[in-house]
Amino acid sequence: MRFVVIGLGNFGVALSRCLAGMGHEVIGVDSNIHKVEQIKDAITTAIVMDSRDAAAVSSLPVTSADAVFVAIGEDFGSSVNTIAILKQMGVKRLIARAINTVHSTVLEAIGVSEILRPEQDFAEMYAARFELSGVENLFLIGENRVVMEIKTPSVLVGQRIESIGFEKNFKLHLLAIKYVVTHQSLLGTVEKKSQIYDQWEQDRVVEKDDVLVLYGQVADFHHFKNL
Repeated sequence: MRFVVIGLGNFGVALSRCLAGMGHEVIGVDSNIHKVEQIKDAITTAIVMDSRDAAAVSSLPVTSADAVFVAIGEDFGSSVNTIAILKQMGVKRLIARAINTVHSTVLEAIGVSEILRPEQDFAEMYAARFELSGVENLFLIGENRVVMEIKTPSVLVGQRIESIGFEKNFKLHLLAIKYVVTHQSLLGTVEKKSQIYDQWEQDRVVEKDDVLVLYGQVADFHHFKNL
């Protein structure tokens, strides 16, 4: 897939590197030559350009890209100006970063439907993870809704999935079960590898080292953790 990332600050660079690492074509754009130089070897193409210049932006493959990210954070005016140009050009999927609620409101007002709030999202995820002990990973899905990887509470060890009743008793949806398989290599070393069950029989017994992948509201995870 092809992506255009406009704005190569910390967030834009991290996003560009991740997309490129997944094997996608990434075109990075910034008006600062030093930022462009720092990432040019990590992505497909890095271009020095003022994204407020409609004529310059028109030279980019923004209408054929699978998505265009406007990752400009600090310069509010440049962000809005760039987005206005891209919308006039008919970009099929436009995703913009907002640095605060005012910025987000303005983006919504000019018709941006996909808005990234990385600082706010990270803060909410970290706060939820800090509040809930035993959480291995946490992914924020929407307001107050998360997917968590959480160690099996000791009180549930040895019980069948059916008898636990995740949805009925805890209002949580069990998405998968992660477990560790230990085996010996040809060299005699012991190796551990994580495996995932995403389909299981209802009579499967939950074991001590299982990590449960659950979806639900933060408040319901509190109830689950207090077993």
